[in-house]
Amino acid sequence: MPPRGVEKGSKRGRQYEHIKDSVMDRGAERRLRGVLGTPVGVLGRRVGYVSGVLLDASESCAIGLEVMSPDLVPRFLPWVAARFDSDGCIDAHSVFLLIDSCQPYLEQGAVICRDQDRLDGIADEVSSFGLVGTERS
Repeated sequence: MPPRGVEKGSKRGRQYEHIKDSVMDRGAERRLRGVLGTPVGVLGRRVGYVSGVLLDASESCAIGLEVMSPDLVPRFLPWVAARFDSDGCIDAHSVFLLIDSCQPYLEQGAVICRDQDRLDGIADEVSSFGLVGTERS
């Protein structure tokens, strides 16, 4: 069921359903499980590991990853830019996707989750309801 204000069968409604199906096909709920500590690389070179997941203000939807670099500087990698490789690593494809600070997102109400049990709970919500943060009737 599309979000409020979007009619089922309309162009926006079909786009929503396509995106929802794509996310579910890619296994978004599985990716949250065990994501903490996952190595992050750019073009085959390791640039850090996942130290936290940025959640939206409702704490129900992942918006990005906190990546701790070898020099212990946390960086932000948007969720949509993270590519989960078959070898268990996350590839960013470009260093320009790693943003120097998570602060602008935190100022807008985002929260950093470093608790794997909480992330597993969010993953369960995704698998039960489709996209996290959307309502199903």
